This record gives sequence, structure tokens and C-alpha cells, in this order.
Amino acid sequence: MGAVPSIDPIKAATVGALQDLGYNGRQIARTIGLAASTVYDMLGGRTDYLKRPIIAQLRTQIKSRLQFRSLDLSDRALDQVESTLPWTEARDAAVVYGILRQHERLDAGEPTEITASVNVHVEGKVDDLVQALGAALLIKQSEVKEPIDITPKSEVTSGNR
Repeated sequence: MGAVPSIDPIKAATVGALQDLGYNGRQIARTIGLAASTVYDMLGGRTDYLKRPIIAQLRTQIKSRLQFRSLDLSDRALDQVESTLPWTEARDAAVVYGILRQHERLDAGEPTEITASVNVHVEGKVDDLVQALGAALLIKQSEVKEPIDITPKSEVTSGNR
């Protein structure tokens, strides 16, 4: 492991906690006041700071405290928004709520987006695959579908005024 200057254990644990919460190295360095190179050395495993048991324990405590502060701030912001609802546009309130909720999920380590990918292994000739896909496309295009009526059923459209 590389030699680095002595670092306060609280700062070292905060580096790990902020990384867990999704901050990048430059943001962590700016927030804590450490050199970016020191933070990147810690995050890249070039030092043993984050592997020390006491640091791991502090990291968990600091992460919990940061999550609590974030949730508390979100709660107070939501109260503030709620108190202004009579004068707030609905879309503005929805945007603020969405932002608060997304950050709450991020702080809790939950995903804000779920994606999936599927890999399919196909054996055979490319020409056979092209022919099969072409045939499927022709079948799909030849299907005649009835138009869907999306006209709302109301007194205005039914002529009953």
C-alpha cells in the first residue's frame, strides 16, 4: 500500500461514506478538504485507510448520520412546500416532490432507475437470421388492426347538453 500523510479517521471514514452515497472523488475532496489525489488513492485502494476495521465502523455510522440529515432536510422541505400549496402550481409541487423523493432513494442506496439487458446467443448463419427477421417484419406489417376510438364519452361528445 502507498504511503500517504496521516489522515484523521473521521475524514477517512467520511470519504467512504460519501462514496457509498454516490459522491465522486472530486466532490468528496472538496467537501472534506482533502487533496483530490489523497481521496482518489483511498477510493482506488492504493492506501489501506478504508480497509481498517475502525474506519469501516465509523464509515457506517457517518453514512447513517448523513442519511438521517438528508431525510430530515427532505422532510422539512416537504413541509415548506406543503405550507405553500394553496399558492403553488401543481407541477411545481410535483417537481419538488420528485426531486426530494429521488434524493431520498439515492441516500438510502436504492435505485432511481431499473434497467435490464438481455443477451441472446444465436447460432447459425447471418443470412438465415436476416431472412427470419425479414419474414417476421413482413408478417407484422401485414396485420390489419382496427383503429382504436379514443374519443372521451361525455355529455359534450354524445350531444346531450
